[in-house]
Amino acid sequence: PNRRLQWDSSLPGNGNGARSLGKELENSHQFAQCQVEKVFRTVCLRPPSDQADRNKVSTATISFINGNYRMKSVFAELATYCMGP
Repeated sequence: PNRRLQWDSSLPGNGNGARSLGKELENSHQFAQCQVEKVFRTVCLRPPSDQADRNKVSTATISFINGNYRMKSVFAELATYCMGP
């Protein structure tokens, strides 16, 4: 049932205690997506509502993961998106 979290395959997937569980959770795809969606709501002042918004959240999530989980980059990327053309 926890496959939906999309665990990071580079981590061991087991451990002992809250610290190892926290490391697994913070490196899951679902955690990253949740953080990006929170930034989207903060910056755009609304939840993602259409397919373009969901696509942007998806690409920003990948950028967030690949960018070493830098929130500053997510804020900048989504602020640019929310400003529009």
